[in-house]
Amino acid sequence: MRLFVAITVGDEVRAAVTLARRAIERQLSGMGGQPPRLVWVTPSALHVTLRFLGEQPDERVPAIVETVQEPFPLAPFQVAWLGLGAFPSPRRPRAIWVGVRQGAAELGLLEAEVTRRLGTLLPGERPEDAAPFHPHLTIARVKTEAPGVNWPGVLDAAAIGEVRSHVDHVGLLRSHGLPGGVGYEEIARGRLEG
Repeated sequence: MRLFVAITVGDEVRAAVTLARRAIERQLSGMGGQPPRLVWVTPSALHVTLRFLGEQPDERVPAIVETVQEPFPLAPFQVAWLGLGAFPSPRRPRAIWVGVRQGAAELGLLEAEVTRRLGTLLPGERPEDAAPFHPHLTIARVKTEAPGVNWPGVLDAAAIGEVRSHVDHVGLLRSHGLPGGVGYEEIARGRLEG
């Protein structure tokens, strides 16, 4: 089973991302020539990955579920999302994301707690060796380049104004292939009760 731990973002963020997508697509289609090919995250699947667990054997899943369902010692909090950015750079993007204006510290604490809890369950995992966490909301992947795209200008013109998410739980999600993409199913939930 392919698993990851994440938070979802809510309807206000989904609506803002949909508007940003339309703005980006309008700009790219108005350029002339062959536009770059983008693969968009469907609004219902938008999430922030706290910990990717990868393929896990069925016999390990109950322990992972139990670990995630245990209440988290953090209070619910707000995340303010703002703007658009890109990895590895705004000039040559491979992924387009929405940035975190407020709530990054709380997301970092939540990610650290998830990493700590799951580090003991996963063979070969060492929480102290985990990659640094940079909270962001991936909204699209750039699959093909197109010469002459002014990506910084495109992203600035489509930038998302501040929208908020309320975070009161984390979810253990299972990813599975669907026609036309990947789908996610929440199989466990852990409440924030700090």
